[in-house]
Amino acid sequence: MLHVVVTMSRVEGTDWKGARGRITGELLTRTVPDLASRRIHLCGPPSMMDSTRAILTELRVAPDQLKTELFGTTKPIPAVAGTTAKPTLPATGLLVTFSKNNRSAKIHIDLQAGDSPPKQSILELSEEELGIGIEFSCRVGTCGVCKVKLTSGEIEMVVQDALEPEDKANGIILACQAKPKCAVTVEA
Repeated sequence: MLHVVVTMSRVEGTDWKGARGRITGELLTRTVPDLASRRIHLCGPPSMMDSTRAILTELRVAPDQLKTELFGTTKPIPAVAGTTAKPTLPATGLLVTFSKNNRSAKIHIDLQAGDSPPKQSILELSEEELGIGIEFSCRVGTCGVCKVKLTSGEIEMVVQDALEPEDKANGIILACQAKPKCAVTVEA
């Protein structure tokens, strides 16, 4: 028998009447009888899986009772700068500085299409040009794994579903969606 419990963390603008918020230990113990004796299958973005795994550990679920499947990719291993495939287009776009790695590079602009804003995201630039290991999963702005802090400059993001209002208030952006409108600095 399968019993499904749904909780939503962002319900503004909807008529959602069910449980609200992220998965918590209280939600799990209230909805799953004898949780510690159950086999648990966990699948989702890495950050959600990590937080849920920590909750399950606190609730004394044995590790051999937990089966996982990663939603997306594993954490990238930073490459040595200059060892990844180089783009064929010149780097004539805006400068992006990655403050934690003390590296910077210019965005590649699609000169054929007169691309504005640039098509290359901050995540793509970090991978392609500098080998900086920003974590990511979905690459479409919905999982939130690629969140980084924008410390200066301005960006555009077409999709920002994974950002909470407090993320936005604190300058958090999605590297997979962020396209600079001017020179920018991010904590990565």
